[in-house]
Amino acid sequence: MATRRMRIAGDSRFARLADAGRLYVSKGRRDSMTTHAQLAARLLREAATIFRTLGAPDPELGGRLDEFASVYEQVADLVEQDPTGVLQPAEREA
Repeated sequence: MATRRMRIAGDSRFARLADAGRLYVSKGRRDSMTTHAQLAARLLREAATIFRTLGAPDPELGGRLDEFASVYEQVADLVEQDPTGVLQPAEREA
């Protein structure tokens, strides 16, 4: 499988993100590469943490943001467990 490197002129954030992902997944060993799915799951979990942090001071807003955080965590689990999986349509109640 070929490895693609993304280059965006004048923006090193993507390089830092790739390095952070590689180190996160390989637990400090630089010989292991992070997959797109692993990086996506990590970003989704970090977004969930941000939602919960932002909602903590305000109970009303916190409830909504906690729901968003839960959805992000569920999607992170799906991406990790079955990266190429297909969502099944939800059954509608009558």
